[in-house]
Amino acid sequence: MPIAPNPAPFPHPGEYLSAVLLGSRPLDALPPTFAVVTAWNPGGRIVPAAANLARGEALELRVRALGWEHFDVTGASPDLAHREPGLGVVAPTLADAAALSAAFGQRAFFWVDVGRVWVCDDASGSGWDAGALSDRYGRAVG
Repeated sequence: MPIAPNPAPFPHPGEYLSAVLLGSRPLDALPPTFAVVTAWNPGGRIVPAAANLARGEALELRVRALGWEHFDVTGASPDLAHREPGLGVVAPTLADAAALSAAFGQRAFFWVDVGRVWVCDDASGSGWDAGALSDRYGRAVG
């Protein structure tokens, strides 16, 4: 399902629109459509590292149990000072990705659709354009 531009003002911190994605796969090996979901810092609250690690493990266990293809992706600030590890998830639908994100207390998630990155906060089919995937994606290092 293609994403429609959301006409509402962007309701999240502006950093969401400038985030970069650091992944375990090369750009040319990514699926054409996938979500990027993290379990870290639910509701935008910074939580202790141990809690974030446990939440990240729970996210991976949930995605494995669902049988969805997935790979490591970290959302980061452009200067890489702030990072939130997560997963690139080939969810069956946008609604499935939204439900997964909500289950882990996230205010939003990234939806990548045929080379565009969108910030979505629900399953409405609309989101805010964050630019070309080729401008936002890089290989994670170590």
